[in-house]
Amino acid sequence: MGHEALAGVAKLFGLLLLRELETETLRSLSDPVLSEILKGSGITMPEESELEELAADFFEYFVNPQQGAPLVQSISEGGSYEGDPARDVRKIADAAGVELDPTHLMGAPVDHLAVELALWSVLVERDRSAAVEFTRRHLVWSLPRLRDNERQGFYGNVCRVVADFIEAIGKAS
Repeated sequence: MGHEALAGVAKLFGLLLLRELETETLRSLSDPVLSEILKGSGITMPEESELEELAADFFEYFVNPQQGAPLVQSISEGGSYEGDPARDVRKIADAAGVELDPTHLMGAPVDHLAVELALWSVLVERDRSAAVEFTRRHLVWSLPRLRDNERQGFYGNVCRVVADFIEAIGKAS
């Protein structure tokens, strides 16, 4: 898979981890190219009638503090927001000329895995060695959280596929 395709896959996975599925997002994911990527990855797209249940799953897996830390590197590694990983991600984004606009981040911290995947997608197209280093420093931390075997259904599949993706790009270096 070429760098451009990898970048697109990373952005797609980031979107799925950043916010719960809504009708509009579900419809955009029915695009034949996106749908084929998801099917090829082992992710079956849910029906619109399942969105309410999926919203509860999203909260349970990614927001509910009783289920573990959210997909934020600073929290995972240091127990609080805005730690060293967040500062490092900001520096890398600044150096790459990428604006981490809070509007586009939907309120997510800059070191949320979804944001890190989006930044990686820019880096892989511009500087392969920077993307390799970024993977090592800012993506692999998430593997234990993504590999949580208790997750089932759509978001469980998303987590497993994203973990496989991160492992694959980490080995490709």
